[in-house]
Amino acid sequence: MFLTKFSTPEILGMYSFNLAVITPINMFFSFQLKAQYASDARNQFSGSEYFSQRFSLGVLASIISLVVLAARGDYLLFVMGFFLVFQQLFDSFSDLIYGYYIKNNYVDILGRSLIFKSLLITIGSFVAIKMFSLGVYFPIALFSASLVVLVFYDRRMSSGIINVDFNKLYNRDLIKKVFPLGVVMGLISLKSNFQKYLIESFLGYEQLAVFAVLTYFLVLGSLLYKAVVDGFFPYFVKYYNDGNIKKFWMLCYRFSIVVIFVSVIFMALSTFAGKDVLSFFYSKDYAMYQDVLISISYASLPIYLNAVLGSCLTSMQKYRIQTYGVAVDLIFGIIFGFYFVPLYGIIGAVYAMLVGAIFRFFLLFYFLKKYLDEKAKGSSYS
Repeated sequence: MFLTKFSTPEILGMYSFNLAVITPINMFFSFQLKAQYASDARNQFSGSEYFSQRFSLGVLASIISLVVLAARGDYLLFVMGFFLVFQQLFDSFSDLIYGYYIKNNYVDILGRSLIFKSLLITIGSFVAIKMFSLGVYFPIALFSASLVVLVFYDRRMSSGIINVDFNKLYNRDLIKKVFPLGVVMGLISLKSNFQKYLIESFLGYEQLAVFAVLTYFLVLGSLLYKAVVDGFFPYFVKYYNDGNIKKFWMLCYRFSIVVIFVSVIFMALSTFAGKDVLSFFYSKDYAMYQDVLISISYASLPIYLNAVLGSCLTSMQKYRIQTYGVAVDLIFGIIFGFYFVPLYGIIGAVYAMLVGAIFRFFLLFYFLKKYLDEKAKGSSYS
C-alpha cells in the first residue's frame, strides 16, 4: 500500500519482479525446515542440525538469487534485490525459530514476534518513503525490520537454540527427508510467480505492478490463514499420530469452512464495492481494474482450500503428493498463461491461476482422503 501511494508503477513493478525471482529460489532451498521441525514429534534431528542446514541452504539461495538478478543488467533492480535477498535470509532464520515455538506450543511468543516485525516494517516503510519520496528505500526498511527482530527478539526468546555447526552443514538424512517438500514449496512459489514473468515479458513493469497490487489481497488472506493455522498445527500432528482421524477431519472441515467464508466475503466486496475498495487502499487509478479484482476473488476459493489441504498433508508428513499437486497446478498455469495473458492481459493471468488451482484441489483432496482412510483402518478410534 505504501508503494502504490508514494512510488511510481515502474518502481513497484521492479519490486514485484525482484520478489518473483528471489522467492521461488528461497522457498525451494528453505526445504520447509520449519514445518519439519514443528512436526518432528520424535526428535529425529537436533536443533543444531536444523539451524546448520538452514545456514548453508540460506547462503546458497542468496548467492544464486544475486547472480540471477545481476544477469539482468539493471543496476536499480539489483540494488533493490540485494536488500530483499538478505531480508529473506534473516527471515529464514526467524522462520525456523517459529518452528521451535510451534513445536513447544509457544504461540504467544510467536504472535509477539510477528506483531513486532509488522510494526517495524510499517513504521520503517512510512519513514523511508515519506522522507525520501522513493519506493526504492522500501526494501531497506524490510531488511532492517527483519534484522532487528531476528537479533533483538527471536534470538533472545529462543533460549540460545540457534547453534550452527560449521562442520555439519550438510545432513544427508535431513535433506533426504525434507527435499520433496522443498520441491513442493519451490514449485508453489514458481507457480505463484510464473504469471508475473509473463506479464513483465508481454506487458511491462507497469502492468506487472497492477497485477501485484491486486493479487496482494490473496497474499493478505494467506498470511492471515498462516498466522491462524500455525497455532493449531500441533493438533493436526497429534490427532494424526494418535490415529484420531475423526478429530483430524473435523479440524480440516472447520478450517475449510473458514476459508470458504472468507472467499465469499471477498467475492461480495469485489462485486459490489470493488471500486471503492481499490480507491481506498490504493488510489482511484486502480478502480478501473474492478473486473480483475472480481476474478481474483473467485480464484481465491480453490487457492485457499488448497492451503488447507496442504496444511493437513504437511502435518501428516505427506510431501510427495504435494509435489505432484503443485506440478499439475504449474503445468496448467503455464499452458493457459501463455494463451490467456497475450489475449486478455492481466485478467488472463488470473484465469490461468484459477484453472491450475482447481485441478490441484481435486488431486490433493483425493489423496488426503485416501491416506486418512488407510490410517483409520489401523486406528483404535471409532
